[in-house]
Amino acid sequence: MSLTTRTTLATPPISLAEMKTFLKITSTADDALITSMIEAATAHCEAYCGRDVRANVYRLLTTDFGDVAVTDFPYRVSPFNFAPLEDTTLHIKRATIASIDSVEYLLSDVWTAIPTTVWYASIRPLKTFLLLKQGQGWPTDADEVEDNVRIDFTMAVPDNVSLAIAGIYRHVGRMYEERGDCEPQMAGALANQTAKSSGAEGMYQSLQVPRF
Repeated sequence: MSLTTRTTLATPPISLAEMKTFLKITSTADDALITSMIEAATAHCEAYCGRDVRANVYRLLTTDFGDVAVTDFPYRVSPFNFAPLEDTTLHIKRATIASIDSVEYLLSDVWTAIPTTVWYASIRPLKTFLLLKQGQGWPTDADEVEDNVRIDFTMAVPDNVSLAIAGIYRHVGRMYEERGDCEPQMAGALANQTAKSSGAEGMYQSLQVPRF
């Protein structure tokens, strides 16, 4: 089993000032609403595309390195080298990672770094492999408790992020037109209602990645 949570939400690719210029708004009365709309539209873009369009940071927690079946292991250990344990390959299925910031395991109830002298990252468009360097092995003294491997990683901004930005502009424009008496906390629901009609989703096609 594994759990991935977003620990840092990066700034959306469009600022409040840029969006107000696009909307031709000079007053500050709707600043909070527009800010929430930008975030809601960006979140919808990321959900629709199946990838991040900003440098969000995630933390992945797993169960132990111990005796688990190939089908249960959260990183899909390569079946041809599943045994012995130290030959396994950690596999993160997410598009696309910019960097692996840390790899830690739980030792005597203390998070302990696995140094980069042990592993290296092979980053690919839809997945990232954490591979062992020659002569190295994964720790085998991890605590016998759940969630004893922790990996922090930062997502990459796609090369064609301009398409996402154009779609977010269009999406927020439609949201603002149809805002009615919408409050900032209602922006998420409004984003879902207007994503298709704004034409934003049509602009995201080349950004979409396969769902895992």
